[in-house]
Amino acid sequence: MKKLSLALPTAFLTRIKTSFIISLLLSINFSAYTQVSTYYSFSQSSGTYTPGTPTGVSTPAAIFPTNWDDLAYTGYTLPFNFNFNGTLYPAGTGAIGLDTDGWFCFSNGMPTMSGQAGGGSWISISDHTGVYLYGTGNNNGFAGFNADLNAQSLPTFTGSRTSGSNTISSVSSFANIQIGTRLFGTGIPDGTIVTAFGGGTITMSANATVNSNAAIIPMSSIFAFTRGTAPNRQFVVQWTQAKRYNSTAITGDNFNLQMILNEGGGVANLQTLQVVYGGMAASVPDILETQVGLRGAASAYFNARTSINNWSATTAATANTDHVRFRN
Repeated sequence: MKKLSLALPTAFLTRIKTSFIISLLLSINFSAYTQVSTYYSFSQSSGTYTPGTPTGVSTPAAIFPTNWDDLAYTGYTLPFNFNFNGTLYPAGTGAIGLDTDGWFCFSNGMPTMSGQAGGGSWISISDHTGVYLYGTGNNNGFAGFNADLNAQSLPTFTGSRTSGSNTISSVSSFANIQIGTRLFGTGIPDGTIVTAFGGGTITMSANATVNSNAAIIPMSSIFAFTRGTAPNRQFVVQWTQAKRYNSTAITGDNFNLQMILNEGGGVANLQTLQVVYGGMAASVPDILETQVGLRGAASAYFNARTSINNWSATTAATANTDHVRFRN
């Protein structure tokens, strides 16, 4: 029995502060003819959101530009063998195709991506509703919080950096600083993120290239990393401080989540997938319909969740057009 798990937010409330999440556990009977729609079951348990950063990568957020929107990245290969929907994706050659709109697909070799716009990831410029499970996106994939997501720039702060050092001192404000926040400013290499902060300082993933006290812009980021020790590692794709599309009209969104592949001792039927949510804040009176679940070898094969008012009490989706509603 192969286990896969998803983790969902505890509430729809504006400015969710808690780091506790609800974990949804899906199980699959793993065989050559497995279909996600047939062999998954659902349960839930609680857990904790723990943001992370890569080791030995100085500019992990550089996989996307600072203003990312409707983009895909195909450069991540899996760090360990992983089984999904009856197929083995070996370490080093198995890969994911990562879409900024809250989903990724599996591929043996570099994936050819599709669905990076209306009809594939979301409905239209004016309707941010996620459509990955039934749209024109790739098959054999996983949606964690699929909707029309977008990068954002947050209010600036000041701090002092020195060429050759990864420390920012005399930080004027930590209001928009989190582990994983992307930083943009004079002397900060593109794709640099926050790896630690406190005591008036910020530690960056890269060294500054010049001395400067100029303003720094905190920004959204997406990147992947591996944590833990074999054979029980996690491959984590992390969204930090994302928002829904249509930036100037929407300024209070702050979405933080991780989509995780668990190595499970290297045993196929012990491997799991998770979606874990941190702070999921929204400040506008708007509803966002997201898709959360698995897509098999065709869009007709799916296993997903649905709810119109309570993330901790979702039910099984009966159609690939079903959604889980996020609202403030």
